[in-house]
Amino acid sequence: HNETICHWNNKDIALEKLCRFLKKTGMMGFHDWLKGDVGSLNEAGGDFPGTYGKNVWFQNTLEENLRFLEEAGFKVVHAEDLTDRVDRSLRARLKELEISKIYAKAASEEYRQKSLRYFRVMIETNYKYLRYGRFVCIRGRI
Repeated sequence: HNETICHWNNKDIALEKLCRFLKKTGMMGFHDWLKGDVGSLNEAGGDFPGTYGKNVWFQNTLEENLRFLEEAGFKVVHAEDLTDRVDRSLRARLKELEISKIYAKAASEEYRQKSLRYFRVMIETNYKYLRYGRFVCIRGRI
C-alpha cells in the first residue's frame, strides 16, 4: 500500500483489517503522501490543471496518520516527515534533466518537456499541498 493510503477514504476500517492480517509480531512499513500546509491535492488541482484528479485525495497530516495507525492496533516504531529530503532530490533531478545532453538525445523533445513539467509541478506542490511521510509499525500495542 505504498503511497496509496492517501487515496483511502475509510482508513480506520482498512488499517484495522491490515493489523488483523499481520502475524502477532508482524511489521509494516510504508511511505504516504500527506496533506500539505495549505491543504490536500484536491485543492491543488486549480493551480495545476490536468495534473491532480479531484476528489481522489484523502490525505492526512503525519499526526493524523499516527492516530489512525494506533487506533487500528499498530504500535508505531518510526514516523518521519521526508518532505525536505524528497524536495532536494526532485530539485537535483530537475537540474540534471535540464542540463543533460544524453537525456536530450535519448528522449523525444515532447517527452523531455513532459518530464520537466512533472518535476516543476511536484516541486511547486511540495509543502503547500503535499508532504511525504514514512511509517514503520508493528502489530499490537506495547
